[in-house]
Amino acid sequence: PASKGGTLIIGQEQEPDTLYRLGGSMLAASHILNSIYDGPIEGMDYDFQAVILEDLPKLENGGATLEMVTVEAGQQYVAPETQEVVTATQQVADLGQLTVTFKMVDGLTWDDGTPVTADDSVFAEDLSCNPLTPTSKFTCDRTASYTKIDDKTVEWKGLPGFTDQTYYTNFYA
Repeated sequence: PASKGGTLIIGQEQEPDTLYRLGGSMLAASHILNSIYDGPIEGMDYDFQAVILEDLPKLENGGATLEMVTVEAGQQYVAPETQEVVTATQQVADLGQLTVTFKMVDGLTWDDGTPVTADDSVFAEDLSCNPLTPTSKFTCDRTASYTKIDDKTVEWKGLPGFTDQTYYTNFYA
């Protein structure tokens, strides 16, 4: 078991502008944040690796599904040609809609021993997508829903027409 406490010394030329995970994009901050946060998904060997998830949910392994849907007038969808969010003025048929199921590994806990749950991920999505949080809203704007399925499972559903190439990374930590 890991012991608590200790000192971490990081040598770099700049001091980070913030250590708030959703607060900035400075490289100096990302170095420190990457050293203290584990996952949920890491980029290694030119690929993504699941860290706190059982697996990366993909179409090939059944963790994601693509359903052809029809959008009614007044509903939002993502225009396939531009990837911009638009509101349908008439019925639009045969748009692909991705649904991705993320399952966290057993035994995840916060520093105080409290279990990490799907509710924490849903809260993280709410926080990240809040207009006052200084993060990109690109994926947030193209998300139809982000919901808890059970204590360790969340489901991300994109707007119809959103062809996100890295859909399997749309988990909020």
